[in-house]
Amino acid sequence: MNNRIPILDRHTLAGRIKHKLRIHPELLFQIPIGLSLILLVLSYLPYTTPLTHIFNPHMAHQMPNLPKQLLLQMPALMLMTLIMMGPAALPGIRHAGISSLYWRRKRSMAEYAFGYLSCWLLCDVLLMACLMEFDMFFKKYQILITFLVISAFWQTSFLKKRFMEKCHKVTNLPPKGYRAELASIRFGIYNGSACVGTCWPLMAVAMSFTYGKIIFILLITAYTTIERRHEKPGELFRLSGIAFGVLSVLLLLPALL
Repeated sequence: MNNRIPILDRHTLAGRIKHKLRIHPELLFQIPIGLSLILLVLSYLPYTTPLTHIFNPHMAHQMPNLPKQLLLQMPALMLMTLIMMGPAALPGIRHAGISSLYWRRKRSMAEYAFGYLSCWLLCDVLLMACLMEFDMFFKKYQILITFLVISAFWQTSFLKKRFMEKCHKVTNLPPKGYRAELASIRFGIYNGSACVGTCWPLMAVAMSFTYGKIIFILLITAYTTIERRHEKPGELFRLSGIAFGVLSVLLLLPALL
């Protein structure tokens, strides 16, 4: 297949948009992330009952077995995964695109995104299963404080730094054939699993919040994106570890008084 890149007329709006997407092909994947974010915001507005049940399925805890509960939570988990970890996946998506032949750029980026987000969806399902089990024995604020303390220690641990280093690793992709398809998916799984190791406590904290969940989802999304792109993330690790520690103490004080 011919890999010649078509010539664009940058004097037209369509030409400028196509030129921008040629340089930054990952921008195309911001559309589903933005749509998921709009759904999340709408789910917390009045008179949006169907969307509210997607993101806040109250009936899940009334069902007798865990698989049915998780099945009911799956739409929310998929959208939450895309919103929170989609922005962090964009650098890897861009690398998969610009490292591939022009005619298979979109397919390579989609394969990377599939591998990356699949890792996070599996992590979210496991975290949700744990939270549902914990909810039967502990109060919600106890679960939240526990994950805040875990996050505080995790952010300053050497394991966090190891996983972050793996998050930034890139690989050369074969030009075409089944090896190129498998390499894109494998690259996404490698980066996705490393990012799960980096940020799983933060995802657990976002899931544990009962009130103001949307605010903390957006805050943690912004933080993970900045952390992923920061030149010296070690400084952010220390600051965020202190912030999580202080927040856990503030939440614990009212229960002790």
